[in-house]
Amino acid sequence: LRRHREAEQFSMCQQIMENSPINPYTFFQQSKNRQEWLEEFRKEHEARLAKKGDVSQKMQSQLAQLSGERPESKVERLDIQKILDLIKENQVTFVVTETGSGKSTNVPKGLLETEADVLVGTTQPRRTATINLARRVSDLMGEEIGGQVGYWIRGERKGDESTKLWYMTSYTLLLRLLSSPMKPPFTHIIIDEFHE
Repeated sequence: LRRHREAEQFSMCQQIMENSPINPYTFFQQSKNRQEWLEEFRKEHEARLAKKGDVSQKMQSQLAQLSGERPESKVERLDIQKILDLIKENQVTFVVTETGSGKSTNVPKGLLETEADVLVGTTQPRRTATINLARRVSDLMGEEIGGQVGYWIRGERKGDESTKLWYMTSYTLLLRLLSSPMKPPFTHIIIDEFHE
C-alpha cells in the first residue's frame, strides 16, 4: 500500500513537473520523510512557477492534493431554502450541481432542521462515503454520531429509534424497503450519486 501511494505521488509529480529540470523521484529518495519531501518539492515547484508567472488552477489543485490540503473551492453554494421549498412542493425533485456544492450534507441537514416529524434516508453507493458523510453532518450539527444522525451499512449500524437522518448504502435502503413494502420507513428518501 505504501509503495502504491509513493507511485501515485510520483505520477502526480511527473504531471506537475513536465519539462522541468527538477527530478521529483530524486527528491523522494533523498528525503528523510514524506513531509520533508513534500515541502522541498513545493518550494522548488513554486520557485519555478514564480519565474513562469501565472499558476494554473489545475497545478494549484495538484499541489494542494499532494500536501493533503483542501484546495479553495470556487463552487457556488446551493440555495438550500429554495431546494427545500421545491422538495415540499413536489413528490420527486432532482438536484444537479457541481461536486462540493453541499448536496450530500446540506439538503438532508436542512430537511431535518426545518420539518417536524421527519425521517430522512439518504443513500451513497459506497460504505466509506456513507460513514464519512454521516460523521460530517453530525459534526456540523454539533452532535455525536448515532444521535439525530446515524449510518446504516451491512453489518454495522450507528443510531437507534430516535435517529432522524440515516445515511446508508443503496443496498441497505433496498433491504429496508423490501422489509416493509406497504409502509416505507422514511418520509424523505434522497438517492445521492444517482448516476452510479
